[in-house]
Amino acid sequence: DVLPVECLQHDDLIESTAGYKVRCVLPDHPAVKSMDWSAMPPLLGFNEVRIRSGSDSIVEIQHSGKWYPLFAGRTYGKGLVTCWMSGASPHWGINFMKWSSYGSFWSQVFQL
Repeated sequence: DVLPVECLQHDDLIESTAGYKVRCVLPDHPAVKSMDWSAMPPLLGFNEVRIRSGSDSIVEIQHSGKWYPLFAGRTYGKGLVTCWMSGASPHWGINFMKWSSYGSFWSQVFQL
């Protein structure tokens, strides 16, 4: 119940060697501020989830014309909980690791 997303009860892996586009829908969020998400290379896969009520879908990923949460967050108690629905390392995230803002993104996430 703490997570900003609801995990599905079935196989939720969506992947393609062609990759998927992303968009930032909350560019002023402190975890993503000052980053050019249009320059991010395509991700090769992600876990399909549903955004939980009261949570923010900060970055989204497109598959078959539909946008899904890729990076989501919510306040919980005195803290903030975030979820990244793809890989941060080789396999799905191999291109993500080559993005010029990769290090800045993780630094900003962990400074929240």
